Amino acid sequence: MKFTIQVLFAAILGALSVIGVTARYLPPYDIIARVEALSDPEKVLWTATRVGELFPTRIVARGDRTFRFNKDPDFLSGFEYTFEGQTQTIENMMRDMETLGLIVIHKGAVVYESYAAGISPHNHFTSYSLVKSFVSTLIAFAIEDGAISSVDDRLDAYLPKLVNSDYAGVTIQQALQMSSGIRFDNPATGEAEDTISWVLNTVILNNKSAFEAAHAFSRASSPGTVFNYNTAETQILLELLSRTTKMHAADYMSAKIWQPLGMKHDAFWVIDRPGSRGREIGGAFFNATLGDWARFGLFISQGGNWEGKQLLPQNWVASATTTTDEHLAHGKVDKNWRKGYGWHWWTFADGSFQADGSRGQSIFIDPSRELVVVRSSAWPTDWVEVYDNQTHEFYDGLMEFIDAKVSEAPE
Repeated sequence: MKFTIQVLFAAILGALSVIGVTARYLPPYDIIARVEALSDPEKVLWTATRVGELFPTRIVARGDRTFRFNKDPDFLSGFEYTFEGQTQTIENMMRDMETLGLIVIHKGAVVYESYAAGISPHNHFTSYSLVKSFVSTLIAFAIEDGAISSVDDRLDAYLPKLVNSDYAGVTIQQALQMSSGIRFDNPATGEAEDTISWVLNTVILNNKSAFEAAHAFSRASSPGTVFNYNTAETQILLELLSRTTKMHAADYMSAKIWQPLGMKHDAFWVIDRPGSRGREIGGAFFNATLGDWARFGLFISQGGNWEGKQLLPQNWVASATTTTDEHLAHGKVDKNWRKGYGWHWWTFADGSFQADGSRGQSIFIDPSRELVVVRSSAWPTDWVEVYDNQTHEFYDGLMEFIDAKVSEAPE
């Protein structure tokens, strides 16, 4: 989620006290516990690993077989990189940027794995916007299965409720590109009213379905012309997935990703109300271990191929992780000048790309070097410029290190 978490939930807490909002399912002390856990700076570490305990969740079940990585712990021996004129090590990066867990994979082997602050490989990390890239991939599976015909199809062809909304006429691809034309906050001015309204009613209070709240926003521009980062937009895509596959998103995730990729642990996905009627939250609040994020990253780095079998449509990953439209171009869509946007993936001009979430969550993938870097952190705010800059110097250093290794290798 691309907003300041503390500011958002402080505003929600104020709204609750001023207007006396009551929840359909929750007593007041549960509401306050949710808000405080997500807004108190002293609880950043707790929130990073345990926020799912405060919300109803649906299990994403693992299968009977676990995929086990090869390991090459000596590969990064001697690795250093430079940031702001200072030589840095990977251990410096872990400490200086409040990193809780880091896994580096090269050519399918784990070359580095470390955790901090009492975290272990068995801890589940709570994702923010990083899960959006998982949702994009689930849409790809639905296309492969024939439940959805094409990203060029209109959303309202599958979701009749959108016919009379401002999402009428918007295509699946436009929603994947955050280019529906629907107004949702204004990151340039720091607005968060729409995010507050959506999160308050769906995640905090469970008063509305996440889909109902998501399609209520009005249009501000023509579809396919303006990038507007919209967490609620991912909820439209997740509703599309559930309606077309006739499955809960968590169950579909289990069938298409968690079991085939041999995930080691079950995952837990926050839903917008308890029970079978609950819908998974599309833009955040997915809980999984770092190792299982890494298995997903490796799968994507291989173009959707797993153990010799092509699971995703052949060209999906290339299309989803490439910026083609001018309004999505690098330097135009984010505070980080390097970033462009694809289909719920952030892209870079050199062909690398990443899934990204608030507070230092990322799955960085460089297919050309067979490099995957998976990280969860406890940054004090959603985006810290100096941490973000050092992150990319770290990535650049890894890529340079790999290139040097390749050039030194005997033919």
